[in-house]
Amino acid sequence: MAVIAAVSVGLRLPFLSVPLITDEGGYAYIAHWMMRGLALYRDLWFDRPQGIFLVYGAQMALLGESTEAIRLGAALYNAATGLLLYGLTASLAGPLAGVAAAGLFAVSSAAPAIEGFTANGELYMNLLVVAALWLATSQRWFLAGVLLSLAVAVKPTSLLGVGLALPFLAIWGESWGRTSLLAIARRGALGMCGVALAALPFIAHGVSTDPQVYWYSLVGFRVQAHSAFSAGPALLGDLGQTAPTVLAALLPLWLLTAAGACLTWRTRTGAVGLAFLVGSGAGAAAGGHWFWHYYVGLMPPAALLGGVAIQRLLEGKHTLGRRSLHWVLGVGALATLVAVGFNARLVGIAPGETSWRIYRRPAYLASSEIAAYIRGQTTESETVYAAFAQADLYHLSGRRSAGRHLYWTEINRVPDALEEVLATLDDPIRRPAYVIRIDDELEAPGRAAPFWERVGRFYVPEHAVQGFTIYRARETAPK
Repeated sequence: MAVIAAVSVGLRLPFLSVPLITDEGGYAYIAHWMMRGLALYRDLWFDRPQGIFLVYGAQMALLGESTEAIRLGAALYNAATGLLLYGLTASLAGPLAGVAAAGLFAVSSAAPAIEGFTANGELYMNLLVVAALWLATSQRWFLAGVLLSLAVAVKPTSLLGVGLALPFLAIWGESWGRTSLLAIARRGALGMCGVALAALPFIAHGVSTDPQVYWYSLVGFRVQAHSAFSAGPALLGDLGQTAPTVLAALLPLWLLTAAGACLTWRTRTGAVGLAFLVGSGAGAAAGGHWFWHYYVGLMPPAALLGGVAIQRLLEGKHTLGRRSLHWVLGVGALATLVAVGFNARLVGIAPGETSWRIYRRPAYLASSEIAAYIRGQTTESETVYAAFAQADLYHLSGRRSAGRHLYWTEINRVPDALEEVLATLDDPIRRPAYVIRIDDELEAPGRAAPFWERVGRFYVPEHAVQGFTIYRARETAPK
């Protein structure tokens, strides 16, 4: 397990300096300013519960706020998830299956094809989800409820992944036998008490800061603009775009997962593993759009079932003959070559090349240089605005955004989000010191025209980085 943990971290080391993506930048930005006394939902807007920012804040306090520190923290955290997955799988199927599951998770969760090296919400969710299920296998239902609540505070879709698996553990307990209704009710009550107790501080914080914004950001906006309910045909379209690549890039894992499900579906282990996998898939779908990193949330249950399949093969608990076993090994080797090829094509010689191969977003390659220029021309008390979404730029520069909404979906779909930015530009006191031209247009053609008209009136172009223009407010003298 020590070797597996080292491999888990080692696979991510080449990606430590790959430019931050906007998700990571947004989490780090919010955590940075929360640590400096600003309140989430009142001073800082985000459509997530507080958990992810607390984890980011703790990680940055321990390791630092650089891109490399954030990625290293995520790598260490993911290695800890692998250790917990060993415990969960071993409790269900034995230590050999646990080691195999941890090994599969260490390798598959780092795949560039699913942005496995990034410090995303799914990565931080996984540890708490696996821990909750492991506690439930040992009948520690109150603590399992606490961990489930914390997982939801990091990423709400984790509720589905755990929520489908827990009933199987509650009903069958430590064996695949009958359990009295009284015992089931007791386990459920203890779990719900743990959920409620752990959720209470988060709810109290949100209500005490700004209850209306808290409710809208966590529920209203997510349902209306950023979930399976709002995605419509794009949900299946994105799945059709990403799933074939993810299938090929993780082909050995999926083959083992299917084998584990077929071999054990009638057992307690198989039922829990399948419920965990289906629930995790439903959670990923609930987020809408099937972004590549959504698949990271499927890695623990897939590795669990794959680990069980490896144990069955190694222990000979199957009906394969020697010739059939040779075929299985040959298919496995071929699948591994396919997976390596699909992932290797995304890895460049330099970090910037890797970023370009994966994201094809020029702004990621320019963010560090833009941020350095902004940092050198402003003080921490001044604000800037990246039009219209580039949250990593705010974190890298250490400057606050003049707009509350950091992301493309928000500036386009949150009511009055753009109007708030326009009002900020009109106010000489609140006007940002710099505007960075990342995107020219918004989702609706022509809607950005009032913004750029104000930039033309109040700003002058001062500098350019890799084709991105940086505008300085006219009344602000350059240093």
